[in-house]
This record gives sequence, C-alpha cells and structure tokens, in this order.
Amino acid sequence: MISAQGAELSVDTQEVRVHYSPLYAALYGPDLRFPVSEITSVDLRSPTSRLPGVVTIERESRDTLQITFAPQQHTEAEAFIHALSDARSGHTPAGVSHPVRSSWKNLTFCAIDVETLNAELGSICQLGLAIVRNGQVVETYSWLCQPPEQVADPDPRMVAIHGISSEALVNQPPFSKVLSEALRHCEDLPLVAHHADFDIAHVIAAAKASNVDVPDIHFGCSLILARNSELPLRHFTLAALCDYFGIHISDPHHAEADARACAELVLALAQHCAQFSGDNPAPQWDLPGLFRFRNLLLGIYTADTIYPVLADRFDRAGQDPSADSRAIAQPMDDAGGAGTDFRSSQQTHPQAATSSARPAQPRWARVAQPETIPDPNPEADPHNPLYSQVVTLSGDFSPFDKGELWQKIADCGATIAKNVTKKTTLLVAGPWDRKTSKQKRAEELQAKGQEIDIWDAQQLYHALGLVDPKDGEQPPF
Repeated sequence: MISAQGAELSVDTQEVRVHYSPLYAALYGPDLRFPVSEITSVDLRSPTSRLPGVVTIERESRDTLQITFAPQQHTEAEAFIHALSDARSGHTPAGVSHPVRSSWKNLTFCAIDVETLNAELGSICQLGLAIVRNGQVVETYSWLCQPPEQVADPDPRMVAIHGISSEALVNQPPFSKVLSEALRHCEDLPLVAHHADFDIAHVIAAAKASNVDVPDIHFGCSLILARNSELPLRHFTLAALCDYFGIHISDPHHAEADARACAELVLALAQHCAQFSGDNPAPQWDLPGLFRFRNLLLGIYTADTIYPVLADRFDRAGQDPSADSRAIAQPMDDAGGAGTDFRSSQQTHPQAATSSARPAQPRWARVAQPETIPDPNPEADPHNPLYSQVVTLSGDFSPFDKGELWQKIADCGATIAKNVTKKTTLLVAGPWDRKTSKQKRAEELQAKGQEIDIWDAQQLYHALGLVDPKDGEQPPF
C-alpha cells in the first residue's frame, strides 16, 4: 500500500485501487478501482515541504483522476508514479509484494489456518502453516488429515466451501500425526490466525480428542489486530483485508494459502501501524510489541485453558513486554472467566495475576447491551445457520463480551436487533434466574404464528465455533 492524503493506494499489473478514508469517502464518494490498461498518461506535481502535490491520471473514456499527496509526501508520490509505470509496462510494481522494511527484523511468528469437515470442534481435515522469520515468509506447509473419529462425519455445506471430501482423506494420516509434525515446524514461535479463537479452539479440541499433549502456545489474531488499526473498512474478513492491502490469496479456503495470506496481512498491518508510531527510525517490533502498540495482549493456551487476545486500553498489564492476556483476565470461577477451560469442573481453575485482575462485575453489568450495532457481513457463508437471521440476545453470556458476540454474529451475515420485534427470526436465551421479558415476547410471537427460533447459549457458541467455558464435566469435543 502507498499512503496519499486521505487515501491508501495499491497497484498491480491489472488494476489500480484507491481506498479513501471515511472523511474523503464522504467528500469524494466510494473507493475506486480501474484497469491499468485504461491509463493514457500520468503526470506528477511533486509535494514540497510546505505545499501538497498531485498525481494526475488521464484515463480512456473516464474522467481525469487526481490523487493528492500531503506536504513532505514526495517519497510516496514518487513510489506511486513508479508503481504506475511498472504496471503499464507489464511488470509487477515493487510495492505489491510489500517489501519488508529493516524494522521488521524482530517480527518472527507462525501463521496457521485450519479447514474443518463439519461444524464440530476438532473436526480438522486440513492444516496449513506459514513461517515468518525476520519479517519475511520463509516456509509454508500444508497437510490433509483425518479428523478424530468422534467428529469425522462430513457436512456437505463445509465440503462445498473447501472441496475436501471424506474420500480425499481415506489415505491421509490422522490429525495426531499431522499436529506433531506441525508443532515441530512451529518450534516455540507464537502463532497467528485470522479469527484465532476459531482456529486455536479447533486445534486444542482435536488434540484432546486424539490424546495429544499440546505445549503452552502464545497466539495473536490478525482479525482483532486489523479491527484495532484504524482502517477505513466496514468488513474485516481475510478476503476483504487482503483486497485492501493488495495481497493475493492464491487458493481461498485452502489452509496453506490462507495461512500465507494471514502472515502477509500481519506484515502489512505492521507497516500500516508504523505510520502512526511517530518513531524515526521505525519501531523494532516483535509480535507482542506489534500487538501492544494497538493496546492488545497476545492470547495463550496453557494449563488446559485458552485465554483469548484481549484489549488492554488502560495499560493494566503495565510495562512488562512479555505480558499476555492472563495479566488482565478474570480468574475462572462459577460465573465463568475470560479463559476457555477444557478441564473438568472438579479441577482447580488457573488464577490470573491477582495484582492486575479486574474485580468481578455485578451480574447486570455482564448483560448490558453495547451502544454500537455492527453491520452484517455481505460476504458471509450463506450456509451458516446465522446467515440472514435477525438476532436478539437475552441473558448472561459471560465470559464472552456481548459486543464481541454481536460482532461475530454479524460476521456470519446476521442482523443484530437489541429487542424482540416482528422482524426478529432468532432469540438466543443465555442463562438467567428466570425467563426474561425478551424470551416471553419471543414466545408470544411464536404463539401468534411468527417464525422465530429460540436457541440456548450452547447453540450460539456452536454456530460461532466457540467453546462454552461452562461445559464442566463434559469436554467440548
């Protein structure tokens, strides 16, 4: 990506994309994309230390386009000119591959992606890795595998997405063998996934079902990092983000291709975040440092518990560069904590650092509704049971934040409604001491003939690929 005034620019051999900031989109309209072949001439008036510059693009059968560069953005303006020249000559523009800056010499991690045979936790049929060392993707891997026997029944809807059938897995190794090999390649690197709570929960559940021990794993989530990176986007799917940054996904819904795209996305986000750091030279981030820049703490799987990536808006973790989300997560208790616990309820729950743990919230605070309602994702999988639904939540869903659940539901293509109305098609009733007024209203509408389903919290977690931390005696696989 190349930064201009109020816009981000990307160029490849086929087309030019102009992504406006929210303010510029309000002034000039939606984002632009047009074929390189339509460009007839390009002219640069370079910015100075005090005055802005302009790149003027004449296009065949289209209006002249002018891209403004702020004062002192002469480097960006010249990079855009060179990218356009390369593209018009049939060469790949240098900026497309997101060349790694020297500042990323400490950025080392392993991106991971899984494909599943059905919606059951642990039903992994393909696993992909992309190893990043010193800010460069150096290795990628992919394995087909047979899921644990308990969750090996294929779901035609999932097969239609990734194309991996039961027949294709007949001669493939079991997940346990693939996981052992994948862990060997990962060494002790932190993991990153897009929608990490999905991928990590599936890996841990499949490992448990296969009786494979998994070491402590730190992990980041490119989805959460992107949402906290001040991008002018409404949707944050892997495809939407890669399109924004000009990253090519060679084979969508193939684990290796998606893992590589995730890795390149993190590098692009690092480059984007560096523009806001104010440091010169640019910051020497490692993966935890990149997330800390956006007030995020890496998640961790340890002692049979998954602690998700968490926001640390008030710096409760202090200045410890090695701090992860345990530093601010509530300890697991009868009301539920921030972690996803895979153990029996008879065992002692791990305790977070008591010096920085948040005090337990009153129950009413846990069911309070957020102010902002997320928009439904138009690119969501139409086979997801939440797709096109109008969904209302009622009750207590702790330890999950209701705003986070709203976002995940919207990501599945559903419309969020704060109250039950005649448009509501699904009410999810979380635990509560008695039947809530929303549930009573939903039942009244059902009795009058309205088509409205009522789910419990477990059905919602299943549809979102989340693990219910209150499963207690029954493991989630």
